Order: sequence, then structure tokens, then C-alpha cells
Amino acid sequence: MLLSRRLMACVVTTLLCPLLTGFVLLHNTTAMLPATAQNPTVTFVWDGKFPTISEKDKFKDGIYQSLDDAAFMQELIKESMSIWNNVPGSFLRLAVLQGNGVMDPLDKQHSIIVEKSSNITTAAFASPQLDPSDASVIVDCDINVADTSVAALDLAYTLAHELGHCLGLGHAHTNYNAMMGYARSVRNLTLGNDDKAGLIYLYPDPAVWDGKHKEIICGTLSGQSSHARSFGSAWHLLAILLLPLLLASLAPRAAPAQSPRPVPRRRRHAS
Repeated sequence: MLLSRRLMACVVTTLLCPLLTGFVLLHNTTAMLPATAQNPTVTFVWDGKFPTISEKDKFKDGIYQSLDDAAFMQELIKESMSIWNNVPGSFLRLAVLQGNGVMDPLDKQHSIIVEKSSNITTAAFASPQLDPSDASVIVDCDINVADTSVAALDLAYTLAHELGHCLGLGHAHTNYNAMMGYARSVRNLTLGNDDKAGLIYLYPDPAVWDGKHKEIICGTLSGQSSHARSFGSAWHLLAILLLPLLLASLAPRAAPAQSPRPVPRRRRHAS
């Protein structure tokens, strides 16, 4: 009985494990910005515009609140990039310059622009474009930021999320603590472990990586296409259904109650 319970727990854990963690690639095939360990810096051109930014004193303990709006926006972009730059095991470095940033999918320039949006529910969006001759390269990625009123921390978080798309990462539907999570429960300017794993997978530092992909236990590259996302949703539902079985199999069971032994009666001998 104990062996069957352990076997059930092992089977259910194996099924659940890939669904509880993992990063998501943006495209059907692995695609990344044109950066190498020898040339690790990818520069985004910012158009110099900015939305109406509030709560500047609450961002990074107010260290930038004395700056004018343009200078504050530039520092905010740098802070959003820095969380992707400071991941041990990844060589990638993002940088920003002020210039003629435009939403042009064909100019092979990565841009960050701020403009009025007709969609009031969209704070920003990224538009990564693959190289027609090499689908593994994101040759152009522009980020459009809506010109609305926004809190500084929310704007930094949004920019960091959209930068993740430009790096080649998609929405993680199974980890809401990740920066790339579809709906993160807490908005702060930090990466989750899945975000870091995805970045290292795409941009591995040769100083700490020997060039051979290792098998990752209890991790997954999930949702790489629309078909994979629908398939993953079915598995996600199955995982929810199997979870009670896992918990039930691991729960301690009380020993069955033993009925009291009958007390033997003594026979009386006739005198």
C-alpha cells in the first residue's frame, strides 16, 4: 500500500512539475536580439518624449525626483534595463540613447517612443520583428508607450516587461511571480527565477556555460506557439484536477481501529 502511494505521488509530481515553473519563448523557434558575448550591448533609441509621470518620490526612494521630466524618463528607462543587465550567467547588456526613435518595423533600429494611444487599456506594447533571412534573430523591436498619466514604478515595470518581449521572451502563464508573468500579483522591479532562466538560455555567458545545454529538471520552455499555448492550457487544467490526488496520496492515514479482544470466561468446576 505504501509503495502504491509513493508511486502515485511520483507520477502526479512528474506531471505537475513542468507546469508549475518555466519560461516562455516568444516565437516558435528561439529568437534573440543580435548580440554576442563579444558584442553584448544592444542600444534602444528613445524619442525624448515622456508621459505624465506621478509618484516620483516613491521610485527608488526618490533619488531622481529632482530631475526634470525628460531626465527622469531616461533614468527610469535605464533602471528598467538594469534588471536585465545584472543577471549572473547572461552576457546581455541593454543601453538607451536619446534620438530619432520611430515605430518602423523595417529600419532595424530598436526604438522607445511615447505617443497618444487610442486604446485606453494599453499602457505599452512591444513589436519584435524577425529577420526574414534568419528567424532566430530579432532584427527590430520597437516599444510604444502610451502618453497618459502613470505612476513612476508602474511605468518602469511596464518598460521592463516590454523589454522582455524584445529579448525573445513571451508571457509565462504558470508563474505569476515572474516579470514576464501574464498577470503578476506584485508589481516591483525585480526578475523572477524563470525570467533569469529564460535570459540565460537565450544569452548564456560563455564564462559560466560550456556550450552544451543541460537537461533541466522540473523546468520547461512552454507556450512557444499558439498551438502550444492551447495545449499547455489543457495540461494546466489536468494539473489542477490531479493536484487533489497528490495531496490525498501524501496525507497521513490513521491506523484502522482495532476491536477489543473478548475476555475469555472462566469455567466453573462442579465441586
